[in-house]
Amino acid sequence: MKQLIALDMAGCCGVVHSDGYVDTWQLSQKGDEPKDLRLVRLWDNLTIAHSLHPFEAIGAEHSAFGSPSGSVKALHNEYLGVLKLFGAMFNCKVYLYYPTSIKKFAYDNKEQALENL
Repeated sequence: MKQLIALDMAGCCGVVHSDGYVDTWQLSQKGDEPKDLRLVRLWDNLTIAHSLHPFEAIGAEHSAFGSPSGSVKALHNEYLGVLKLFGAMFNCKVYLYYPTSIKKFAYDNKEQALENL
């Protein structure tokens, strides 16, 4: 069975792995730092998670199905670029889902998710 990591992409990114690992990654801009550092934080978190909880696939929201806000869609597209680059470099398939589908997978076990917040 493929090992999958699911991401609910946001400034506070919800993370769940098919092996039971659950986490939240803080990606938001801090203070007056450059906005693009959130992309570095996403990359770093993916790399650490992959080394501790190997995965062959990444599931995430597709920005086209998210917020009607253009700036939020742009941010999701930047995150998607990081996911696709990570997938290409680490041989991980990237799957995009409707927001309700990915949230259902990520939060089927709400108690475990809440314990890790």
